[in-house]
Amino acid sequence: MKICHFADSHLGAGANHPRRGESGLTLRQEDIINSFIEAVDKIIKIKPDLCIHAGDLFDSTRPLNKVMAIAGEQLHRLAEINAIPTIIITGNHDAPKQPFKGAALDIYRQIDNLVVVSNGKLEVHIFDDVCIQAVPNCLTNEIFQQELGKSSPDLKSKYNIIMTHGVAAGMPEFAMAELGELEIPMDILNKFDYSALGHFHNYSKVAPRAYYCGSTERMSQSERTFEKGFIELDLDPFNVKFHEVKTRKMVDVQTINAAGKRGDQLATILQDKIESLGSSDK
Repeated sequence: MKICHFADSHLGAGANHPRRGESGLTLRQEDIINSFIEAVDKIIKIKPDLCIHAGDLFDSTRPLNKVMAIAGEQLHRLAEINAIPTIIITGNHDAPKQPFKGAALDIYRQIDNLVVVSNGKLEVHIFDDVCIQAVPNCLTNEIFQQELGKSSPDLKSKYNIIMTHGVAAGMPEFAMAELGELEIPMDILNKFDYSALGHFHNYSKVAPRAYYCGSTERMSQSERTFEKGFIELDLDPFNVKFHEVKTRKMVDVQTINAAGKRGDQLATILQDKIESLGSSDK
């Protein structure tokens, strides 16, 4: 049983970048979209039995129509055109912040072979031999804990997977220092054959069979040294492989001592240092 696991695409992020591309979106928005499309391309080539997206497809609850159209086209390619069963949950960025308000993801429920879990409660879905316990972002941590507590392996299924979005409990290194972060108890993760986690942006092993796949592009300078991509998972025998996608490099300019220098002098020094990096594509 082969599964692909990706998350934290954050489509629409980068809106504050000063330069725009031919699409009308900013260059950073285009970067983030392009890396997501490359991940979809590679997943289609792998042709897994199941594809999991563990939350934060979008960077906000109400993304631009253009961004939603691009995301819909890619999900349609993945699930319907290429017949790869796909399940996706909301994360803390793209989940509704008020009750009775729908998620942007809901518009994709019409796509064949795609399951959208966005109602703030546990949903159980069976894909052949695999039972997926999908817990999306919830309005409060209390509700989230209640929904996680309802999850349990299905004894009739050969494989059991939990997918959710939050911080692995007791591991502050996986926190993103964001409002609305939810905590995932480790004892719940240990019940399943695999735990597909979203929220932390760097590929990481949390437990023997629990992984963050990371984001598909860099969202901050703190991620500049990490590869971005998705996980290819084999359940029997158990094996995890990380696939990298192309991302724009991030570089640091050497610190400048500004003592005794005028603003125009500093601007010249900065320009020279940046040009010496060959940074047009960074």
